[in-house]
Amino acid sequence: MGTMRNCSLLLYSVCRKSASRNTICLLPNLLRKDEIPASISLALFQQQRNYAARKGTRAKREKKKQKKEIVVEEFIPYKLKQELINKPKRSRRVNEEGKSEPMDDVYLMSCYKTRIFGVSEAIMAHREVHDPSMYNKPNANLIATIELDLSTEKKTRFLSISRVVELPFPYQIDDTKTVLAFAKSAEIQNQAIEAGATKVGGPELVKSIQTGDVRTAEFKYVVAHDNMAEEIVPLRGLLKTKFPATRLGSIGPDIGALVRKYINGIEYESKSDVHEKDFGWIDVNIGPLSSPIEHLEGNLAAIIKDINSVKGRRSADVVTRCLLWTGSSKEKFVVNHQSYVEDAPVSKKKITPIEEEIEEKISAVV
Repeated sequence: MGTMRNCSLLLYSVCRKSASRNTICLLPNLLRKDEIPASISLALFQQQRNYAARKGTRAKREKKKQKKEIVVEEFIPYKLKQELINKPKRSRRVNEEGKSEPMDDVYLMSCYKTRIFGVSEAIMAHREVHDPSMYNKPNANLIATIELDLSTEKKTRFLSISRVVELPFPYQIDDTKTVLAFAKSAEIQNQAIEAGATKVGGPELVKSIQTGDVRTAEFKYVVAHDNMAEEIVPLRGLLKTKFPATRLGSIGPDIGALVRKYINGIEYESKSDVHEKDFGWIDVNIGPLSSPIEHLEGNLAAIIKDINSVKGRRSADVVTRCLLWTGSSKEKFVVNHQSYVEDAPVSKKKITPIEEEIEEKISAVV
């Protein structure tokens, strides 16, 4: 035991005196010359510890031996993943629960409920801003943003609104509206021409469209009389979304009223939020700001009533909020719309026997 200790001390002292790599190789050389016994050399290479392992070493070793459970993540499509990543933190739907009415003329708008104006009051406020002494745009278009609740009885289905409403006080619009009307008798065709239809015809017009002599792309709207319900069915594939239907209000017994509706009316379409499918809105022009207040208010009432008529069996109204604004100013006034939706008709109207028969004939042919 003493000899092994002396050899260890000798080797340690030799390594300390020299810092070169050759010193590290002294031990193999000594072994070749048989200057150190083999038993002593084995003792020098054996790992000897006179201290305990660090706390938790055994636990770490056992933990490494355990097999880790592989958790399979649910597959999310790329588009849906991007939508979730880009989802805004704040909702577009305004929720003012818990807020109180402002008690002063000057207050933080984010801490109190939004002030609701009357329609006439909001129009007068816009006229002041667009006066010649300020913005000098007295004929600016007054736009209504109507927020909607698009939810239905089924949680996975949502409303999609695209309609044409006849305004009680029509205003001049730049784009020309072309209407194609279908009617059998010459008398009914004359009614459509007097109402302002661009082209009118009967069964011969259907054949001209099928052969390609008449292009349907030239007409923005298509209406039809009840007596042409069966003849126009072959054009369903060509007309697509323009095809006259009872639910769209583009087919009926009064061809003149239908043509006037699409010529004097205004078309609107709902837009929905990407992340909140049940929230939507409609931006619609109700007329120039210089029009009489009664005309602007009448147009707004007609549009709101027409929108709310698509609610079906739901008890809740489709229209939730209404704002008036112009493209020249950043001011938006929330107006009271409740008086326009209280007496709004429900879209689940009674279908006359003639209309029911027409729908059955169309479905049977298709």
